[in-house]
Amino acid sequence: MGTSASAMLVYGVDIGHDDDGFGTLGPMRKTDYGEELAVDWYDDENYDETFAQQLIWELAQRCEGSACGDDDAAEEFVAEHLGVRIVQRGHYEHVRWLLAPVGEQFELTTGGDWDIRVVSATELLPPGMVEGGEKLARALGVLGLTTSRPPAWLLVAEYG
Repeated sequence: MGTSASAMLVYGVDIGHDDDGFGTLGPMRKTDYGEELAVDWYDDENYDETFAQQLIWELAQRCEGSACGDDDAAEEFVAEHLGVRIVQRGHYEHVRWLLAPVGEQFELTTGGDWDIRVVSATELLPPGMVEGGEKLARALGVLGLTTSRPPAWLLVAEYG
């Protein structure tokens, strides 16, 4: 890890991390070991793929992207056909995943160490924001997922 903190402002939905739950996603079911997503496609014993990878693969499969041969192809298919992507932020041991609409207007960052960026109100209401929220809702619906919070601007910090 490095020695500086940085942050990214992303419009989307918190989908959590394998080690600490599923962010704002649901529905959940109780198990002997706690809670897990109550959807038929999630495999909590799949140690070869992260939850984010399973989510992207399932989106691709359900939207007829079964010809996707690898993670990159599945991500490209989902971005092109559903207009959403996974944003990963943080150190590999402490990563967070967000489901966000495709488009640079949905991600605000700074240039580097000790940088300050003024964010205008118009940047927080970018063109296509309503459509971006609709794309997120559609992707979650395809997977049978709900969220306890609507899409929002999420400030995601990392130390690295």
